[in-house]
Amino acid sequence: MSAAKAAIAERRLRPLRDAIDTRNYKQALKLATALLAKHPDSAYVLALKALVLERTGKPDEAVTLCTQAKETKPVDDLTLSTLQLVYSKLKLPDQATLCYEYACSVMPNNLEMLMALFKCYVREYVYIKQQQTAMKLYRLVGEERFLLWAVCSILMQVGNGGGGNKLIPLAEALLKKRIDSHGLHELEALMLYISVLQREEKYEAALEVISGKLGELFSIQNDKLRLQGELFMRLHRYDEAADVFQEVLKTSSDDWAVFTSYLDASLGRCQQISGGELAVELEEHEVDQRLEKVLKLVSELQACIPVGELRRGLFLAVVEVEKRRLLLKKKFGDENQIREQSAVLADSIRSFFNRFGFLLSFASDVSEHLQYVDGIHRDQLSKDLHEASSQFQNESLVKQLRRKISAFQIDEQLVVKATSTNTDLVLRATKIANLYVESLELSADLDAQESMHGEELLILATNLLVELFRRTQNMGFLVEAILVLEFGLYARRYSSQYKLLLIDLYTLISAVDRAVDWYRTLDVKYILVETISHLILPGLLGSTQWADLQGLLKDGIKFYDNHQSESADLTILAYNHSTYSKVIEFVEFKERLERSHQRLVFRSEAAILSLKEHANSLEEVELALAELDFGRKPLDWGKEENLDVLSYNEDLQSRPWWSPAPDECLLVGPLREAGAERNWHYVNSEEERKRRENRWRNSVKRRCLIPRILSLLLSSVKNRNSSLQSGSDVADELQKLIESYLLTLGLRADAFEAWLKETTSSENLFETCNVKPVDLMTSSLFWTLYQLSCKDSKSVPLLVKTMSYVVEECSKLVYRDLVEGQPELKVLAPGTGLPTISGLISECFAWLSLCLQSWSKQMQPTASKKKKKGSASVEPNSVSVDSHLSTSLESIRSAAVSSLEKLQNVVDDTLLKRSDQLELDGCHALLSNSMSGSPGAVIKVLQLSRGLENATKLAARTAQTQHPWQADNLLRNMILSQHDALSGVKNLCTLRLNSLESLKF
Repeated sequence: MSAAKAAIAERRLRPLRDAIDTRNYKQALKLATALLAKHPDSAYVLALKALVLERTGKPDEAVTLCTQAKETKPVDDLTLSTLQLVYSKLKLPDQATLCYEYACSVMPNNLEMLMALFKCYVREYVYIKQQQTAMKLYRLVGEERFLLWAVCSILMQVGNGGGGNKLIPLAEALLKKRIDSHGLHELEALMLYISVLQREEKYEAALEVISGKLGELFSIQNDKLRLQGELFMRLHRYDEAADVFQEVLKTSSDDWAVFTSYLDASLGRCQQISGGELAVELEEHEVDQRLEKVLKLVSELQACIPVGELRRGLFLAVVEVEKRRLLLKKKFGDENQIREQSAVLADSIRSFFNRFGFLLSFASDVSEHLQYVDGIHRDQLSKDLHEASSQFQNESLVKQLRRKISAFQIDEQLVVKATSTNTDLVLRATKIANLYVESLELSADLDAQESMHGEELLILATNLLVELFRRTQNMGFLVEAILVLEFGLYARRYSSQYKLLLIDLYTLISAVDRAVDWYRTLDVKYILVETISHLILPGLLGSTQWADLQGLLKDGIKFYDNHQSESADLTILAYNHSTYSKVIEFVEFKERLERSHQRLVFRSEAAILSLKEHANSLEEVELALAELDFGRKPLDWGKEENLDVLSYNEDLQSRPWWSPAPDECLLVGPLREAGAERNWHYVNSEEERKRRENRWRNSVKRRCLIPRILSLLLSSVKNRNSSLQSGSDVADELQKLIESYLLTLGLRADAFEAWLKETTSSENLFETCNVKPVDLMTSSLFWTLYQLSCKDSKSVPLLVKTMSYVVEECSKLVYRDLVEGQPELKVLAPGTGLPTISGLISECFAWLSLCLQSWSKQMQPTASKKKKKGSASVEPNSVSVDSHLSTSLESIRSAAVSSLEKLQNVVDDTLLKRSDQLELDGCHALLSNSMSGSPGAVIKVLQLSRGLENATKLAARTAQTQHPWQADNLLRNMILSQHDALSGVKNLCTLRLNSLESLKF
């Protein structure tokens, strides 16, 4: 290879490399082809041409050339690095590793080759080989960095399920030996050693290391002290920890994390138990003494703050101390003492408001403390803050506005929703809207992408309007909430908070087009795909907008696939810069994404979508199943060992209070009453979080089971009369998978039919049954089709009854909503069942149609053949044409057709034939109601000349829109989006009907 490369003059290679560097790939390909014609055995030119082909979108040809280059067994760095680059882009890092392994076997003492091999193992995440290669490098040159590479590799083996009992002591021994002989020369190396000791719970040894000569590696003394304090806390040496944290506070008085650690250390071993009580081992007088000592230190530090400097930590510390004192009173004191301490806590919050109420962070600073103020003092505190917000006339207008906003934000957290009347909520929302109108002028000089002063006000108003809808079910409040948020975005297009709320509201009313439009403006990419895509994904899954859904799933899967190689590059960069803490952080983050619940949702839903899209063609579905290895791939994704380690990274804090999780809605249905009990800032308990994660785990497992169950059902039709072992194996696997499917719903196979009979005899399916209608019908469908494959048709009548029952319940829900009060608007309301209808048609009837297509195909007679005597006869197909079976299948088909026709009539006659103008007039009627406590008051305030004029100026100044504010256009677009969703459901229903009506049995 070296001779072949040497035969090519540098002057001939330079134009090719220059063409690649300037992205002139057409010229580069021409030059590479010419060079290969003269030097066909040059691995370097082959690698360069492969690089060009990969960048021009020809991966197969690139792989072929890389294979040819690899077969020449290159050992020079240029060729190997080029091959590694191409293989990395082609997601074949193992092939590059083979090349470097051979080169290292030829040159075992070549430092550069061994380092490159180590990085190959990093790209493959092969930790044990990383360790072995790093130790070779360390033994070769004795450099500290290579030993630390080995230690990092050991720690990652432990984190990946390796033998921690043996490996961690090995890492400690390696580092200790290095320290004894040469010491450590970098802070990152020391922190790695401390991390190893902490994993072994050798906190005393870690303290000795920090306190010794190695502690001089800390360039910032406070970092050293913080770590010492944490180690003292681990050792339960609380007095020493308190002294250390106190030293930190003297130089970093605004460090809130250090203060809370200092407070914890001062109180010794304590923990908060149920009911908010604080469990401590000290006596009451000792606790009081220690808290007084803390307050004395806080007062001394407050006195040292330079005039005019904002340091809120020390003043919030007073509030925190009074909160702790209140919790201790719940343990030691009586009711009067608790009430008195609650008043003291409220006073401390008032004092903090007087000093820092104008800060954006005020409400979030005290949110945790507000929940401990008792009912007697809550209302008074709220009133006092509102009064105080108007008393700072010497402050700037912006600060005065901020104080008023803070008062309303605290009001939202303090005032119990159940004690406020509808009229009270409307009046409060109107006051907030007036304050927003006043604030518009203050934002006139801000940059277009800068947050407005008073942006939070419309969020507060929206919360109130949605709560009014939850109470009254008056659709006018929900429409008004949408218009309020749209108005805010008209004035300032870049407010992401408004967009997040709008996405959820539009999804709730099935205006998915509008939700998708706003979601696109968020420009979601990279890690945001993982954390906030849950805002739009459920809405798309419950609609027929499969193009948008496919785009979202494709982008999500691409992000996860790309991150693995990108993470490897970041890890290598961290190794190169000796930032070992980042090495472990990058690897742990990569593994967390690999175990991501959202990633599994994307993959399983993409698999199911490929089946739904082709459900009218059995042949195309069979091809789609073949790409999924006949459902085995999703089945592997949903294995118990994978589900048990799922990581839930969804940012649920970005969701509105009325939709705390993608599968929860507090506005309608069985959770509506829970919405009355929960505060707007309700935080789920640990038990509730575990229940939610268990529910999500079961849901995604069901989705992973569907492709394999469907594949086996189709296969069982072909094997129904087969006496081969394969037919029995299919039936056994199918039975196990359906039992697993039922278990995820909390059902047992042996009691399923009895449960189904009881359920389909009850009323109000949507409110009384824990199993969703789509899951109920799917489970009944799979169960019956499995029984048919086993030549048992007893469950067919139950399937027919279930089908009719579910469809009837969906229809009743729609009809009920249409006749109650607001017939022209109920189509918009959450809970009308449109997502459920869409799910039934797109999935349940799709799976049924496919299985019936398979039965129909198998039951058709073959062509006639002549017998020896000359008489003609028709040979039976592999499946006997059983009249009883034909009757059963026909009854299922007829029931499905009847059900689809009913759903089509509901969508068509009841909803689609309604005029847009009728609904628009209905919206106007609701928003124009002059009665107290009725919708329309908030949007009227915003649309008054002053508010609309200022909003228009803001929009025009930043060139955000060329169109004036027109509420009618927004309402019309909302209605059209609803109708588009309905049309999509109707069209899909027609496709399913045509498919079923064409079948013969």
